[in-house]
Amino acid sequence: MTKTPSQPIDILITRRLTLRPPLDVDAEAIVRGLSDIDVASRLTSVPQPYSEKDARDWIARNRSNPEKCKYTVHREQLIGVVSVHEKYDTPTLGYWFAKPFWGKGYATEAARAVLARAFRVYGTDVIESYAFEDNVASLRVMEKLGFEAIGKGETFCKALGTTKPDVKTQLKRAAFERLFGALDAKEAA
Repeated sequence: MTKTPSQPIDILITRRLTLRPPLDVDAEAIVRGLSDIDVASRLTSVPQPYSEKDARDWIARNRSNPEKCKYTVHREQLIGVVSVHEKYDTPTLGYWFAKPFWGKGYATEAARAVLARAFRVYGTDVIESYAFEDNVASLRVMEKLGFEAIGKGETFCKALGTTKPDVKTQLKRAAFERLFGALDAKEAA
């Protein structure tokens, strides 16, 4: 007998992508993506090696908060993850994509959809993000989304076991709406 979820699954659809909350079936693809040191070295808290237990624990933690803005990104297969979370005082955008999907505009497209939802869900006027200073592609994604640099610092990269310089960015709701139009609850992006 198939168990029916107690609440509907929150799905966002963009021109090329489908985004949905993480499910157990995603564990293998998440492990595959985050086991690549080129991906993990651009993130702060991803251990190396990254195990199936790590993926399943992350999925379970996110299942306990289904109303939050954490999504796996799919284009015929899982290609990455985009989230806006409340790890800090201000909601914060984070994302990663498996290496074969870099440079195709997927990060910008998926993050735009999640940001539109996050501004509504959190009722905030500001969302922050961070990227290591050497992650030029990620900083470019943030720029295309309307983020502006507001500071520099250093953050520990668990995958590399070292501290790296980073750039803190901020996106104001008004700037996002100027770029992409007024937030409409009927559309993801």
